[in-house]
Amino acid sequence: MTSPHGTANETDNVYYAFVPAFDAVGGLIALSKPRLQAPSNPTNQLWITFLRYAIGLEGNRIKERHYQVCQLYNATYDLTLEWDGAFQNVTHSYEVLEEVHFPTGRPDPVSGMSRHSYSAFMWALTDQLVGAFSWFEELNQSNSGNLTQFGLIDTPIAHTSLLGSSDLDVFFDLNRDKGWSPTGNTTQLSSQRLQDKALAKNRTLDILIEELSFNTTVSLLHNELLTYNTTTKVVRWEPVNRYSYDPRDLFLPYAVANVSTLLIVLLGVVSYCRNGVLPNKKFGDIVIAVGDGRISYAV
Repeated sequence: MTSPHGTANETDNVYYAFVPAFDAVGGLIALSKPRLQAPSNPTNQLWITFLRYAIGLEGNRIKERHYQVCQLYNATYDLTLEWDGAFQNVTHSYEVLEEVHFPTGRPDPVSGMSRHSYSAFMWALTDQLVGAFSWFEELNQSNSGNLTQFGLIDTPIAHTSLLGSSDLDVFFDLNRDKGWSPTGNTTQLSSQRLQDKALAKNRTLDILIEELSFNTTVSLLHNELLTYNTTTKVVRWEPVNRYSYDPRDLFLPYAVANVSTLLIVLLGVVSYCRNGVLPNKKFGDIVIAVGDGRISYAV
């Protein structure tokens, strides 16, 4: 994995990822750069090695070398899409099916077009992950003995949310470990690093790579060439304020209530004009009059 950069030598390799492939004679080669559209015989795998922090026996933080292999599998997704205002929420579950190998591209056998499409997906995915995070040192050309040191991000991960993964913290701490912190602050993270970690939610590479694969898969569902249009049931939820006035639904009840109140007031006015005031009558007398027809006339 150690490789020079110009006249500088690589001293620390924090992250290295490549796609294993086979050359014309069957030898294994490592494709660590984004691939161009050309005939190739790779595998649908991504091999990764990186340094991750761990807690040592004495409670101190140590660096451990980890290895991961990403393999392409077919899967069935069950998606639930929700919109709340201008925000979209996608929840999913999936079932992992069979392993998908790179198709045979020789002219004699019949190649499976479906496997070619799966491999094209893996090609696009791995092109975002191959490369290296390295630290280089170079002796000063004046032979003064001073070293020129620098870190190099030679991978498209710099343009993805994976840059904020906790598995890459070792690389971003090299400035401090080498005594080259530009601000002199060796404890606090830079504002840019904090933003990257917040975007990645400080998760590990295995989780973020799977999330990147899911996001890429879902984005392809919007391509008319790759999906079939079909009708489905949609549940729509609209916010309603039950205490606000809705002219369409409340006009009739409010109108009936207002007309009834107006009629009662008019009946009271007519009764007052015809019978006048009866100060010697009590409510009990009215109740009795209503219940007994013989007294109603006297009342």
